[in-house]
Amino acid sequence: MDRIVGVLTLKPPVYRGIAEDSSATGMAAIIVAIVSLINSAIGAFVVPGLGIRVPSILGGVGSSNPIMDVVMTVVLGLVGWALFSVVIGFGAKLLGGKSSIGKMLRVFGFASIFLVVGTIPCLGILGMILGIVATIIGLREAAEFSTGKAIATGVIGFIVFAVLAVILGVVLGMILGPTGMIG
Repeated sequence: MDRIVGVLTLKPPVYRGIAEDSSATGMAAIIVAIVSLINSAIGAFVVPGLGIRVPSILGGVGSSNPIMDVVMTVVLGLVGWALFSVVIGFGAKLLGGKSSIGKMLRVFGFASIFLVVGTIPCLGILGMILGIVATIIGLREAAEFSTGKAIATGVIGFIVFAVLAVILGVVLGMILGPTGMIG
């Protein structure tokens, strides 16, 4: 619980500790899975009838099977987290950071807590800003480089991640759409 409070209060030493603690990867994955489910549930409450849905980027707005929707929500959250961590970790290495994918997985998993705030009406902008700040702090602490390099890595990495996510979404939509699993 101390780590979560440290992340929420944006304490750099907490992010550094999370990055260095390989046993924190499992907790980071649990946080990402829970955040994915909470965001989906909040979305369903804010937009009645939305429910837990497969993102439209995959070619649909959900399946007719609520269990499959829950599973897909968690799986897509975990895949997005892993892909983002790999892309940003690679970018950090290119800019001279002392990083690893494991460190990135841990800090970004814990920093994803701010995504919940981003889905609450009237707090969305605040959640987004705090999430960006937490991601930059986590990146800086995990890669052990300057804030400027962390920002540059984050911006470039986000663009690369977005392009890869769209490509992956289109490919999965084309594969899974005809099966009836989505859409």
